[in-house]
Amino acid sequence: MKSAEIRSSFLEFFRTQGHAIVASSPLVPANDPTAEPPVAPPVPDVVIVPGLAFTPNGVRLGQGGGWYDRFLPDVRPDCTVIGVGFATQVVDELPEERHDIRVDLVVTDAGRHAAS
Repeated sequence: MKSAEIRSSFLEFFRTQGHAIVASSPLVPANDPTAEPPVAPPVPDVVIVPGLAFTPNGVRLGQGGGWYDRFLPDVRPDCTVIGVGFATQVVDELPEERHDIRVDLVVTDAGRHAAS
């Protein structure tokens, strides 16, 4: 199975306008004439990524599915990847594997950490 096929079976992104999804998704019927296809990784300017834990320098611990680790390698180099969570989720160190993708910025309820 190709990685794109694996990725699409787990995680797809859709363009929105305000609070409305304007892409074909489970919330917008495929026969809707205004529906658009899912967003490809090179399209977004910003990707917001959840996590179980982060380090101040951008290491992220996800839920183990590798969903974002499969999507993020294909984003544009100028795309900003932002990890979001609570301040208690920011720790000094996390294990990091070769395939892990760091976030550029960690934003919490207590402030932000620009990854170095």
